[in-house]
Amino acid sequence: MNFKKETDPNALPERKIRIKVFGVGGGGTNTIDRLLLAGLLGENAEAKDLEVFAVNTDAQALAGSVVPNKINIGRELTKGYGAGGNPEVGEQAALEDREALGQALDGADIVFIAACLGGGTGTGASPVIANLAKERGALTLAFVTLPFQFELERRREIANVGLTELKSCADAVICVPNDKLFHLVDEKTSFLDAFKQADDLLGQGVCGIWRVLTKTGMINLDFADVKAVLQGRHGDSVFGFAEAQGEDKARDATRLMLESPLMKDCTLLSEADSVLVSIVGGPDLTLAEVHRAMEQISKLASSDAHVIMGAAIEEDFSGKMAIMIVAATHGEASPARCVHAEMAKIAEGGLVAVPRAQPAGDKHKALDRWKKKQHTKLDPNTLAHVEPSNQALVPKAPTLKQKQATFDLGAQDRGRFDRVEPTIVDGEDMDQPTYLRKGIRIA
Repeated sequence: MNFKKETDPNALPERKIRIKVFGVGGGGTNTIDRLLLAGLLGENAEAKDLEVFAVNTDAQALAGSVVPNKINIGRELTKGYGAGGNPEVGEQAALEDREALGQALDGADIVFIAACLGGGTGTGASPVIANLAKERGALTLAFVTLPFQFELERRREIANVGLTELKSCADAVICVPNDKLFHLVDEKTSFLDAFKQADDLLGQGVCGIWRVLTKTGMINLDFADVKAVLQGRHGDSVFGFAEAQGEDKARDATRLMLESPLMKDCTLLSEADSVLVSIVGGPDLTLAEVHRAMEQISKLASSDAHVIMGAAIEEDFSGKMAIMIVAATHGEASPARCVHAEMAKIAEGGLVAVPRAQPAGDKHKALDRWKKKQHTKLDPNTLAHVEPSNQALVPKAPTLKQKQATFDLGAQDRGRFDRVEPTIVDGEDMDQPTYLRKGIRIA
């Protein structure tokens, strides 16, 4: 088949879709590095309408990246030494350099964020970047990984809280639990090759959406179609990709896509209220093959789902067919939500100050207030004296030890005990020298 698009000489020039890809933190940057080295983003990354960025608090790791555009966030805060696995440091670092991040995001139509959740920079900075992209009207899609089950429980808890926060900011979040990497490879596969499989999923997602928006096809999609399906979902999302060749390539590609690790045993496709399907084939792709693929997908999708499909043609795909699917559900809460139970669970003690839903314009102020108050340990008997704020107090589990509280009556130099929890006995700080506690002046 020969599809030739007629052009109107009087029509306005078509504006190209600008896509920006951000690798956030060490894991996210490594993912983008491997994609560039493998050539999965190479062709598009050279174009002016696709830019790739690496964002990190670790200056040394950033210097070793092959990503052309680097943003070292939080230099005043971390001195370039990284976030130390603390997501609050990663978040504050991103807020510190939100102007530089905003400039990098300016003009983007679609923003992809790659991060490994559970650490400091990826977990803390990714929601800030997603929120900045949302403020600029960009469609924001995040591809993230979760820690292995054998990793520390606290790291997994941090990852889950970070995932919830990211869902509240990004339009769609594709989550790849590291444990599913075992289903992508066999026992003899090396550690690096296993993670390469996860990286390939991100590359397939970026390239799949890139193709459906930029390549001439049998069934073209515009940016408004993609936004209508994915923007503002803030819920669970699932992603699948497969490629096949031969006479029955349509059925084979669809079957392999539905049996892929992220799609297999997943009920999200049947529950999704929006589904995006991208089909890529060579000049020999037929309408009957497209129909066969969509017929199989339609049987599994909800009858109420908003399904859009694009079919693109690429010369080097002769005899082959690739299918990509993104299915998403609506989130149950507003974009400024925060899950109280998870935040209370990973806090160390006392009562945890958790922000209530904030207007989008107050997001940064709310985050700053939360960081200042999150580790304040309050005695229930002193709550009446605490200045009211737009915070909800969530009781901590009673099994954890509550730390002693002190009133801030002015700055005092506690010397070597400055960073240690004070020892209070009968209202006196026993870490202070006796002459100071008794008010004795030494001449």
